[in-house]
Amino acid sequence: MKKQDNKGFTLVELLVAIMVLAIVIVPMLHGFVTSHRVNAKSKQMMRATALAQNEMEIFEKEKIEDLMTMTEKSDPSKLRYTVTDMPDPTDASEDGCYTFERKKTINDESGREMFDVVVTLNPKRTGAGDRYYDFNTIPLMQMNTISNLDSGSYVQTIRSENNATDYDSIVYGTFKERRDASGVGAAWELEDFEKELIRKIRINVSQVPDGSEMITKAKVTYEYTCEAFHVMPAGYETYTEEKVIYDNAQERDDDGNRIELKSIYLFYAPRYGIGKVDEIIIENEAKLPIDFYVIRQDIWQKADVMPPDIEVTPEDERVWRVPLDYQAAISIYDGMDGANTYGKYWTNLNINDVEIEGNGKQIGVELYDVDTKNKVIAPKADILTMTELKNLGQAEAKDHIYTMEVKVYKTGADPSTEAPLVTMTGSKME
Repeated sequence: MKKQDNKGFTLVELLVAIMVLAIVIVPMLHGFVTSHRVNAKSKQMMRATALAQNEMEIFEKEKIEDLMTMTEKSDPSKLRYTVTDMPDPTDASEDGCYTFERKKTINDESGREMFDVVVTLNPKRTGAGDRYYDFNTIPLMQMNTISNLDSGSYVQTIRSENNATDYDSIVYGTFKERRDASGVGAAWELEDFEKELIRKIRINVSQVPDGSEMITKAKVTYEYTCEAFHVMPAGYETYTEEKVIYDNAQERDDDGNRIELKSIYLFYAPRYGIGKVDEIIIENEAKLPIDFYVIRQDIWQKADVMPPDIEVTPEDERVWRVPLDYQAAISIYDGMDGANTYGKYWTNLNINDVEIEGNGKQIGVELYDVDTKNKVIAPKADILTMTELKNLGQAEAKDHIYTMEVKVYKTGADPSTEAPLVTMTGSKME
């Protein structure tokens, strides 16, 4: 029988094998460690970037006053931000900057990674050379920021020869094409037709059931009719256009709850010099605690002196001279939540007893029970109290626009000596 050779590796061969293996494995292990570190750094940067984006969206949407009092979602007893720098309202020479800080912010589903956030708002308004100086010194009317998620808005566009999408333009175009050549309006110009045209603008807020929840919808409807007979042929006496401006059927927050409607904005364009009252009808069928805003657009500037060296036609003259003889009436259909309506109402139309320069004639205000459609018989002062219909805040010069800088640091980092993980810049409108 042949003898088997059971001789193993020699010591030299074993040492050589170990050395070869070390030469191959050490770089591989180093590569694995480096790859792990790169992946961890990449994940950290992704989380920090997402956090910066989230913070920027919050600051773009919320007012500064609300940011100062905003609480943590997980613990409403704790403020979300610490304000480490803010303007002194008694010192006009200050730069007007705000600095918000948020410590130990978790932006990771594992709950392990924490960051510090620093947000700086700079209005750049300390001198005429600053970027926002001119803008931040112009008196403007103050309003809340409009969010498409919890607000519905409609801007009535301005009628012009080049604007074929405005409802008014469609109606006037229909008149030109369809007017009765043998009727009363055969010789009318557009101005004659406009003086007989009645315009109703209706806002309706309703709810419909969707399983155990309710879907909220808001729509605006424009309705045009003409009082004069035989101006338009049959079928063209009335024109109606409807548009949905809010629907929360698909809108949900981070917790899966349906986002509720908070505000409705109607940017209303008056008909100057016409002599007809525009009726604005607001129907809060759902009896929701909504803020309704009816905001007059200042379409034409007021000038005491016509521009020099410009040939002005009678139609162009309206661009430079604002007659005060426009008027609107607001009819509110709502329910009563105690002594007040469910909705709250705001406008920059004239709700005072006297005519105000540049603000038109006093508006009419009526209140109806939304269920019975019966008119509430009460003095105007009581109607204003019940509906809480108020003038929008007077225009004031203050910081309206800021450069926003969001920096995200590792938790515990010293912003004065350490660089942020992520820096993002944008702008914020107040």
